[in-house]
Amino acid sequence: MRALAGAGIVVTRPAGRGQSLCKAIAAEGGTALSLPVLAIESTSMPLDDFPLDADWYVFTSTAAVEHAPSLNLPARARFAAIGRTTADALGEALGRDCLIIVPEIGEETSEGLLASPDFDPAAEQKVCIVKGEGGRTALADAVFERGAKAVSAAVYRRRPATPDARPMLAALAAGRLHAVVVTSGESLDALLALLGKEADRLLAEVQLVAPSARVIKLAEQAGAAKAPILADGTADRAIMTALTRWWSGQKKQQ
Repeated sequence: MRALAGAGIVVTRPAGRGQSLCKAIAAEGGTALSLPVLAIESTSMPLDDFPLDADWYVFTSTAAVEHAPSLNLPARARFAAIGRTTADALGEALGRDCLIIVPEIGEETSEGLLASPDFDPAAEQKVCIVKGEGGRTALADAVFERGAKAVSAAVYRRRPATPDARPMLAALAAGRLHAVVVTSGESLDALLALLGKEADRLLAEVQLVAPSARVIKLAEQAGAAKAPILADGTADRAIMTALTRWWSGQKKQQ
């Protein structure tokens, strides 16, 4: 029997970014529903506004890689990424062999990168953080405290989307929805806002799966009745490992 047979799972990644995970779930016998609760769009940052003289470039997501106005970056520059999926996208986009520093597995956050001994910008070096609009400032604040100069390049923005939630709500009402994958705090907020009064039922009955302790904490604060499951990162393989391990445990309890 396939590892996710009988499991109904919602994937909340933005449009165009959840297909591979949905296919992986289906390949293991699960029923995957895509519910892109966020839309991602470029800020159309002019090339003249994008720092091309930094000593370090930190890319916070694959969207940051995709929407950067230039990846013709200095040969001397060093690179870091918040997560292996982002690092893979950056390595491919750069088109050259280079070391990309990433946090430890299971720590794919700003704090995880800051804890890495390999992320060591020297005093007075310039660190360009390529990111989305808004969001947390922990990374820039910590870089500044270490004596380096942090600059941010907001190359994309997220906005709540309005996908058709009726298939998900029908599955929830029928007891066929077992887990929801949320990969960021913004995704969680957008999901709960989209569901409105049904959000309480979701939090009470459905297992949440997330890639960082921060998102887990936010889910708990929102009222998740079941302890959210921590995946070892945002990559499909990490999410799938968490899902199959959890579902195996569920089947044993039945």
